[in-house]
Amino acid sequence: MLIVSAMADWALSTPAIAQSAGAVRSLQLLGFAAGGPGFVAPLGLLFAAVSLTAGLNRLIPRWLMWLGVVLAVACELSTLMLLTWSAAVFIRIGRFGGIVWMIGIAATLAKRRPIVNPVQSACVCLPAC
Repeated sequence: MLIVSAMADWALSTPAIAQSAGAVRSLQLLGFAAGGPGFVAPLGLLFAAVSLTAGLNRLIPRWLMWLGVVLAVACELSTLMLLTWSAAVFIRIGRFGGIVWMIGIAATLAKRRPIVNPVQSACVCLPAC
């Protein structure tokens, strides 16, 4: 969706488009819709899926799981921005809160990664071991 938003913004920079007021407004709205709620809503599905899967398997702390669920709800509420501009605050909450959440997930999951013995894992594939 960010690519669609970038392409709409790029199309706005061409001289032929700039002369048509209707095309300019349409491309502005497309760029905003794709880069705003069109990007954040699927991001909320990612937050919910990772949070619930990792949280219920006890790979992340409960607070990080619930932060992901709250951010997922905020991301999905950002689609209400298409009805009212007051819901645009959820776009910011989803994006910037999601950065903090992703850093927490990366740090937590990296600590819980199992240590694999390279000698044992190499012998699994070889019939001579």
